[in-house]
Amino acid sequence: MFKRVVLFILIAFVAASALGQNAISSIPLSKKISVLNGRAYFNFPATAYNLQRSGGGMSASPNINEETRIIYDTGKMRIVFFIQELYLLGDRTLLNQVNNDNAYKKNFVSKELIATDSLYAILSSPVKHDSLQRAIMINSLLVQTADGTLFRVDAYIDSNAYAQKQQFKALSENIFKTATNGPRFNARAQRMETYTLSDSSLSFRFRLPANYYITIDKLYDFEIFKVHKYRSFTDTAWADITINVGERQNYTYQNYGLYKQDAIIDSSGMLFGKPVKWMTYLDNWHGIYLKEEEISSDNFIEPHLAVHVSMVTHGQDNLFELSQLVESIDLRQK
Repeated sequence: MFKRVVLFILIAFVAASALGQNAISSIPLSKKISVLNGRAYFNFPATAYNLQRSGGGMSASPNINEETRIIYDTGKMRIVFFIQELYLLGDRTLLNQVNNDNAYKKNFVSKELIATDSLYAILSSPVKHDSLQRAIMINSLLVQTADGTLFRVDAYIDSNAYAQKQQFKALSENIFKTATNGPRFNARAQRMETYTLSDSSLSFRFRLPANYYITIDKLYDFEIFKVHKYRSFTDTAWADITINVGERQNYTYQNYGLYKQDAIIDSSGMLFGKPVKWMTYLDNWHGIYLKEEEISSDNFIEPHLAVHVSMVTHGQDNLFELSQLVESIDLRQK
């Protein structure tokens, strides 16, 4: 009799454990959440929530057009979905491109997950997991929206959830399958854009070529204008412009371990209609090509308001195009 009771309890425990594990992958996805400020939507469990990362210290919080973080907790286990804008362009050969990409080919197994007229998505699952990490990646989704632009969703679990990683992988895949296009699209046509500076009578007017897009990060005493260049998934020559507006300014070359004395000084440039000295770094070893304005008293455009411009790219040929864009920016009075 005692053995029967023990056996019954054991069977019940195993059944309950299996039911609990299955419940993770089959939980209803009843909460529709916008990602990247309306670029797309996914359905999540009812208690999932959007929690923006903190900027920390003197840094601005992450831009809602560039990243979203969705968290779902069940008991002591957690899964986090981290969504990032990529400023990349794709087409229906994307799966082949992913499978030929060295980073994906080495670390992931990839397959088509969604293939409709308006949405295309590639699911990539890690070939191995590092259970010692605080955040353990279990799945990644590369999403091509209706306008052909790409963003990525990475799913991470914590160490408490690792024992049930297969259930969380299944849950993440179920969530990925609910993807739909959102109403927001990043403008990419050739155009003019004007932005008024905070607490100022001045504004920037940008002449943007096709496939350029601007985001703005703000903190209480400065603004950061970022000009992103769209490129194809297989193009490694990324290019960005950063314009810092505020009293405090720092050099960009320091972020790349470069030295001021190694800069090539170009005094022939113009910025906002005034001569400017550009510091240029051509780091062929690391593939970093940087051009930035030398910081001096001439950087101040109003009392206590300075502007510093930097251009950085992984392809040296892009520096000329970035320079043309920067030198065409108008500084206007209201």
